[in-house]
Amino acid sequence: MATPRRSARLANGTNSGSGNGSPLQTTTNGHHPVLSEEDSIKDQLKSSAVNVIKPRSFWATYEVPRKLLHSSIGVVTLILNAIDPPTLTPLILSLSAGLVIVTGADVIRFKSPVFAKTYEAYLGPLMRDSERHKWNGVIWYLVGVIFVLTLYPRDVAVLSILILSWADTAASTIGRLLSKSKYNPRLPARVCFGLIPLSPNKSLAGFVAAWMTGLIVAVGYYGGGPGGGGSRGGQVDWRVLEWRRGVAFTGSFVGCVAAYVEALDLPAGLDDNLTLPIVSGALVWAFLSFTSRFL
Repeated sequence: MATPRRSARLANGTNSGSGNGSPLQTTTNGHHPVLSEEDSIKDQLKSSAVNVIKPRSFWATYEVPRKLLHSSIGVVTLILNAIDPPTLTPLILSLSAGLVIVTGADVIRFKSPVFAKTYEAYLGPLMRDSERHKWNGVIWYLVGVIFVLTLYPRDVAVLSILILSWADTAASTIGRLLSKSKYNPRLPARVCFGLIPLSPNKSLAGFVAAWMTGLIVAVGYYGGGPGGGGSRGGQVDWRVLEWRRGVAFTGSFVGCVAAYVEALDLPAGLDDNLTLPIVSGALVWAFLSFTSRFL
């Protein structure tokens, strides 16, 4: 004879026992057994992992399309510098027009999901995931380039753009390639007696890569290369660049500037595409002015 408790379970269509002693829940309508709360949570987690965690391709992980575009700007800059136009006004106006177009596209992207979907379908590979819901990094890139071309001496402006184009790319690429190496530690939080804050995401390998790239670019540019040994289109000569040791000294300084400015821990809202050319250019200009006057 069934006990009242067992009769109640049978009336509800459930059975708490099985042949192996494990809990089993069945229904009288022929559906699958009802999972326990713990099993249900596990299944949800597995389903979420399958739907959310997807392997990233090499091109996405290392931002290959973005880095190629980044680096190509340096090549275009050198070509335009070799042409040596009498004025940079047409170039600055063209870049300003491009800035208006890119900024306008971003405004529409924020307001129109349909446009945003189309925009990201074509230009998504050139964007970081973090830029999908904020201003495109190209905007800050153009602002920085326009700033240095407008206000800095031509050779300093060109060198600033090369640092942005190549030193930044080298730091990011090498840092990611060696991110799992035990010989590639993170940079300290602060240097120079705590005066310079460094980003917690920057590594020693990326720092060294930026330093070496900045050094090579400066020596190549000023040591008889497109920089003309310090001549800025016949405007002014930097005295420090008239001797080889001066070029080497300048290259070492530029490498140091490129590495530290690239690794800065920036306040929220600031983009390194903006700060890198402006800050590095200002420091290089100050260095050339000081050394050419007092050395």
